[in-house]
Amino acid sequence: MSWASYLQAIKELQQQEIKELEKRVNRIKSSVETTEKRIDDFPEIHAYLQKHFPKINLGDIPIYMTSPRVMDRNGFEDAGGCYINYFKAIFVKNRIRVKDSGGGRFAAALYKKTSCAIDPEDVVMHELMHALSARVRSGAGARFRNNEEEFVYTNCVDFYRSKGRSDEEIIKTSFLPFCIQDAMSDKDVMLGFWSQLGIEFPVRKDYTKVDYEKKVQRLFDNNASFMATAIFDAAMERSFKMIDLHNKYGRQQIHTNTSPDFDPELRMDTIDMDCDL
Repeated sequence: MSWASYLQAIKELQQQEIKELEKRVNRIKSSVETTEKRIDDFPEIHAYLQKHFPKINLGDIPIYMTSPRVMDRNGFEDAGGCYINYFKAIFVKNRIRVKDSGGGRFAAALYKKTSCAIDPEDVVMHELMHALSARVRSGAGARFRNNEEEFVYTNCVDFYRSKGRSDEEIIKTSFLPFCIQDAMSDKDVMLGFWSQLGIEFPVRKDYTKVDYEKKVQRLFDNNASFMATAIFDAAMERSFKMIDLHNKYGRQQIHTNTSPDFDPELRMDTIDMDCDL
């Protein structure tokens, strides 16, 4: 296949995926369980964003609030909400609780440590920050997802504090899923945990895909208590570090930005979007 043919194939695949996503999105919009709102319907969020980002107007972004059943049925089982840049719209479940993934002893052990209810308004705030990020980037390419997420999470901290929450409560109801994923994707951290157990983690190329996944699942389940605790503690540490940097440097700072006085509205073209379609 020529390079031009390859690019055309990729384009057609993306167009097909977007058409399928559009069908799912339209089903959510048209459901009798869905209510369309705007930022004006969330006065505390509106006031917070006007104070901290006065140049950015998000009044035209529709916010679709619907039931978990509607979201789950249309492919958003694992999301409390999302901002989809392609449609310039936000979708949020009106009832949100961290769910047990049902993936064995390790998943159950981790769920016990992370289970909580989440205020849908918190998710609206989070997704509006993603919308703000996308708007300021003005079409810049998708890069550095972790920096984007860190920017969004930490810039919500003061809003969550205004609702009377401690930093630990903020972490457990907001930061933790992202920081758990971040810790589990850190090869050095995970290999360090297995080393503490005296276990040599399997090498992917030595197994078929199915056999490798089964072996890894067994390792996690056979060491569920230790691994769940180690990953949870690592995620908590990362979460507190993010908040600590926010406390020290304010909204202008993320881990990779060494100029704390830099205007956040100017540097946001360096960060990525989740659900950036």
